[in-house]
Amino acid sequence: MRLVFFALLGVLGFAFYANAEPEPWQPKSMADYEKYFQVDLDAPLPDYDTLFYEFKHEDSDYDPRYSSVWDFIGAVFDRGFHDMISSYGGSEKRAKPVEEDALLEMIEAMPKSMYEYIGPMLHETPGISEKILNYPGIKETKHKFPTRIAPQLQHIEGLEFLSPYLYYVLMPEMWPQLDKPVELPPMQSTFPKVSYDAKFYDALKVLVPPEPYQQDYKPDNKLSRSDLRTVDITPNSLLTAADVKAFVNTMDKVNEFGKRHTKQLVHAGAMFDFYERKHDGGLPVNGLKDLVNPCQRLAQRVKIIGKEGEFLHEVVGEGFTLKDWAYTCDKVVKAYRVSYMSTMMLQAIRSYQRGFYDADISLLSPSRQAVQYSTMQSILEMYYAPLNDVVEVRKHRQEIRDKLNAFDYRLAHMPIGYID
Repeated sequence: MRLVFFALLGVLGFAFYANAEPEPWQPKSMADYEKYFQVDLDAPLPDYDTLFYEFKHEDSDYDPRYSSVWDFIGAVFDRGFHDMISSYGGSEKRAKPVEEDALLEMIEAMPKSMYEYIGPMLHETPGISEKILNYPGIKETKHKFPTRIAPQLQHIEGLEFLSPYLYYVLMPEMWPQLDKPVELPPMQSTFPKVSYDAKFYDALKVLVPPEPYQQDYKPDNKLSRSDLRTVDITPNSLLTAADVKAFVNTMDKVNEFGKRHTKQLVHAGAMFDFYERKHDGGLPVNGLKDLVNPCQRLAQRVKIIGKEGEFLHEVVGEGFTLKDWAYTCDKVVKAYRVSYMSTMMLQAIRSYQRGFYDADISLLSPSRQAVQYSTMQSILEMYYAPLNDVVEVRKHRQEIRDKLNAFDYRLAHMPIGYID
């Protein structure tokens, strides 16, 4: 129940920013979205001015032709524009906001007992359509205080003056102390019957040689592949510990670069996201690409704002080009996530792959199915890393963790952390 409520809050906050439109072709599985998470760093990119023009002139319902009533519309009379603009006042047709259907679906999926916690907020949120505000159960909550209050908050004076945007805190179900304990069966100590598999232990010895753990072991000071840098870095090449260390050495400088160009990087990211949704339209939530390949997406933003030379100055000391750094960074990030993956996350991903939730997802509308399947595929892509990369990253995992903690798990404003 709590997850459903937070999902609605996420849609409310994201709907006005994403403006995700339904796709003409609706994928029917996670695998249909795999290709949309691949980043082509060699593809031509629009410049900053092109993105700004499209974002400014096309991210609106209509072009007013002027910014205030004191501006002249133009010296030449435009009959086409006159006919179009004059029809707005006389038309009785309602223009449906793009986020209306998504909000209605989330409201319909919620228990009616939660309406009193979100209804007053919806009535005070600008831009909410009349269809949502007049929805049965939501309409009656206007300017009304919730009737069910968590016992932990009932003693607070002046609680009725709380902002409607915080009414969800009053819900008793939001307090974990009131959750009903789950009755678990008693655990019995048993010894599983495991047959000896010689091939399994031989493969284990290859992965983890037993010699370093034996008494009187003397390590050989010979160079191995792990001590060498990768010459030709590609999306499918394997990492070495030297690659990981080189990337770690660039993290501070890259983060400082992000601080110097915060405004430009953030603007470029928002406008490029709008541009891709308009010209590609493969993902209902295009921002998922930033979670899967944050460093390659950062490289695209660096190119858009024209700071590729300055960025190279920060990473060339470790022998990286912009593309090499982006590929290495994303490999390290994914392997780092896998190294901390919990059993619950692993079980969730396996459940996605085996189609355990397909029957439930089929009951959703096509647009919600697209959001669900693309999100599930993005989680799978976030945690995809070869075993070799995970082993190499673990050799420097503590260094990476210390730096990410200092950066609040963001590198140059790109999300680097894991969602486990």
